Amino acid sequence: MMFRPYPVLTLISLPALALLLYLGSWQLDRRAWKADLLAQYAAIADAPALDWRAAICGSEPPGRAVGLSATQSHAGEIRVYGRSMDGAPGWRIFQAVQGPDCVRASTVLVETGFITLIDNVQSPVTAWRLAVPQRAGLATPAPDIEAREFYAFDPEAMGQALQLRPEEIYASAWIGRDDGAAPPALTQTPPERHLGYAVTWFMMAIAFIGVYLAFHVKAGRLRLRREDR
Repeated sequence: MMFRPYPVLTLISLPALALLLYLGSWQLDRRAWKADLLAQYAAIADAPALDWRAAICGSEPPGRAVGLSATQSHAGEIRVYGRSMDGAPGWRIFQAVQGPDCVRASTVLVETGFITLIDNVQSPVTAWRLAVPQRAGLATPAPDIEAREFYAFDPEAMGQALQLRPEEIYASAWIGRDDGAAPPALTQTPPERHLGYAVTWFMMAIAFIGVYLAFHVKAGRLRLRREDR
C-alpha cells in the first residue's frame, strides 16, 4: 500500500477526529453517570419517609421522601414557576420556614401548594421529598422581587423578597412536592438518549475518516498497491 498524507490537512484533521471521539466517549460517560443516578434514586424512592429536619441533618440524598410536621412560615412565602402533576403551568408555593439547628442557614423553603395560571385554582401539597433547587440558566426570565415570583432558585433575589440575607436560605436542597416521578434533571435526558448522542459522534468520526481517505485516494496519494515503474 502507498500512502502519502497531506501534512497540513493531516495536522488539522487529527485534532478534529480526536474531538469527535472525545465527545462520543463523554456521552458514554454521561450515560453511565445518569444511569447510576437513576439507580440511586430508585433505591431510595420507596424508603420510609423521614422527618424533613432529620433528613437535612442526616445529609440524605435528593429524592428522599420526607414527612412534614406542622410548620409556620417565619418570613413569608414565594412563588416559583413550574407545572402541576397534570402538566398545567402555574406557581409552586414555597413557605420560608425555620431550619434545623444542624445547618448554618436559618431558612428552608418548603413547598405547600400549587396555583394554576389559567384558572387560578390552588391545590395543596400532601407528599414531599428532598429536591435540589433548579438554578437559573441563560434563558431564565428575571424574577419579580416585588411580587415574590421566581423562575429558578435565586438565593440573593429570594432573600431580598423575604427580607433575608442570601446565606440565610438553605441552598443545598428544598422540600419539594413528591409526585412519584424521578426529578426532571434525571429524566429530561435519559441514558438512552446519551447513548444515541454517543453513536452520532462516533458515526461522524467514521464519516470524517472516510472523507479524509477518499480525498487522498482521489489525489492519488493512497493506493492499495504500489505501481511498478
